[in-house]
Amino acid sequence: MKVTVLFGSPNPGGTTAALTKSFLDALPKDTPVRFFDCFSLAPKCCTGCGACEKTGKCKDRDLDDLFSACEDCDVLVVAAPVYNYSVPAPLKAVFDRCQPYYYKNFRSFDMQTNPRRKGLLFLTAGRSGKYSFDIIKKQTGIFFKNLDITYTCGRFYPGTDAADFDCSLLRADDIAEVLLQEEKE
Repeated sequence: MKVTVLFGSPNPGGTTAALTKSFLDALPKDTPVRFFDCFSLAPKCCTGCGACEKTGKCKDRDLDDLFSACEDCDVLVVAAPVYNYSVPAPLKAVFDRCQPYYYKNFRSFDMQTNPRRKGLLFLTAGRSGKYSFDIIKKQTGIFFKNLDITYTCGRFYPGTDAADFDCSLLRADDIAEVLLQEEKE
């Protein structure tokens, strides 16, 4: 099982990182993992130039390595904090740059995806409430579909900015265990 992580938090020691680490630590040590920090990547934004519709590729080549890893993985993890009912801008820029995949694969809203390729979504939010999670699940679902990945499951933790929030509750290790069991079957 090859795993690609798309990490959308500016805080490498924060709650989103702890949740992601919980998942990664539950994988066997020899699991191939490619980790992409969106803030370090500093992706260029889609400009709507239309080049990808004509050529099938984005005119900007800054995300070629990331998208190659996304095409090659069995599991794609998107991990992010919630910012204003959405994901942080660098991660959103990556989502938007999937336009070549949309033109190549779908061009309709009847998108069928490969059930063997799994998409996981890990979200943390400083405030309580689940509405923002629903919005981001829809956004990320389209991102996964564009990449021919089936949204499988996620972990969503609100209220992480509370002074009494217990970071030991941030767990996704059980998801890794289920994926590993499915792989054996």
